[in-house]
Amino acid sequence: MATSDSREVVIEASPEEILDVIADVEATPSWSSQYQSAEVLESYDDGRPRRVKMKVKSAGITDEQVVEYTWADNKASWT
Repeated sequence: MATSDSREVVIEASPEEILDVIADVEATPSWSSQYQSAEVLESYDDGRPRRVKMKVKSAGITDEQVVEYTWADNKASWT
């Protein structure tokens, strides 16, 4: 079953600073308790992650997922 989610958050930081935090996916479990692990499987030439394997726990359910990131100058998206 596919799911979709959208959120809006106001963060007092530059777009570059925010994108750097998003790109540091392996650190995500240290600041987001629902993420149990994150491993970069493939990176773009600039070092940003392309495919990431994540283990996520929410509402007592643990799931593993592979996420593919797309980067632009001032945004990131993932599926």
